[in-house]
Amino acid sequence: MSDRHFSCRSAAGRGLLGNLLVLSQYVNTLEQGSAVKGEKLLLDLKRAAALHAEIRAKREAFASRFVPENWNLMIDGDTTNMKTWKLETIGDCIQTKECNSFIGGKPKLPPDMDIPKCELCGKKMAFMFQVAFPQGHAWAGKSMAVFYCVESWHDRYCIPELPQHIVDADIPEQFLSNYERNFRVLVFGTSLGKMVDAYQEKVVFQALQTVPEKQTKQEWDFVIGGRPIWIMRKSEEPNTIAGIEKPVLLLQVKEELHFSILPTAPKQANPFAPGGLSLFPWYELFAGNRIYFWGVQSNGTESVSYTHLRAHETGRN
Repeated sequence: MSDRHFSCRSAAGRGLLGNLLVLSQYVNTLEQGSAVKGEKLLLDLKRAAALHAEIRAKREAFASRFVPENWNLMIDGDTTNMKTWKLETIGDCIQTKECNSFIGGKPKLPPDMDIPKCELCGKKMAFMFQVAFPQGHAWAGKSMAVFYCVESWHDRYCIPELPQHIVDADIPEQFLSNYERNFRVLVFGTSLGKMVDAYQEKVVFQALQTVPEKQTKQEWDFVIGGRPIWIMRKSEEPNTIAGIEKPVLLLQVKEELHFSILPTAPKQANPFAPGGLSLFPWYELFAGNRIYFWGVQSNGTESVSYTHLRAHETGRN
C-alpha cells in the first residue's frame, strides 16, 4: 500500500443556520425529556434564537481573525463540460458491507489500518464519512475516509494548518506529514476496505449515491471532481503538493454541513457554547468551513492536500 498525503482548504458559508424549531425541541429535550407545545414552544424558540445569536457572534469574532472583511462567491472557471459527481444521501437505510460511499456508521478500512488517534488529546477520532471515487475519475478504484477529533478544541488547529502563503502554494511533503494532528484522511483501494465492526459509531449512518452532473453547485453537500466554488475573492488552489504539479480537485464538502450524531455519541467540544460543549445534535467538520481536497499521483503514490476558506456573516448580502 503506497504512502499518501493530503491538503485541504475550507470555506464557511452561512454561520449557524440550523432550524430553530429543531434546536428548540432539542434544548427542551435536554431539560424535560420531551418536546414542547403551544406557549412553551414559543418561549423555547426565543431561547433557541438567543443561543444562535450568542454562538454566532462568538464564532464570527473568531473567524474574523482569518479572513478579510469582504468576500464574494466565485466559481473557478467554466463549470460546464467538467467531470462532476454529486453525492446524494439515500433515505433511511441500514449499513451493509456493499456500501462504499457513506456518512457515519462504521468505516470500511483495510485490515492493516487502525482508527487514528488525535495527536493533541490521545483519543480515537470520530469517523465522519468516506467516498469511493467513481469510474471516470482520476482516482477511480480508490476510497478516501475522513476522521476528526470532536472531543477537544484547539484554536490553532480547529481548521487544518496552512502554509503562510496559500495562493499558488507549494506544499512540501514535510508539511503534509506533520499537520494531520487532530484529523486524518486515509486513502486505499476500495476493494481492500472491510467494515470495522469494533468501531463504536458516533455519526448517524447515511448511504451516499454518486450522480454524474455537468456543473458544480454550491448547495450540494459533497461534490467529486468539477471545479472549486470559492466563496472568497481569490482562488486558493495549491501550485504543487509534495513537489508534484497540477493537483486534482478530489472533493468539496459544503460549508456548515451538519453530521447528525447518535444519542450515545459524545458532544462536540465548542468553546463558544455554554459549558464548552455543543448543544446541537450534530458534529461539524473543521468548524463548519467549506473544504477542498486536492490530490496528486506519481509512480503509484497518492498525495492529498486540504485547503479551507472561512467567510463570516459581516458584509453578506
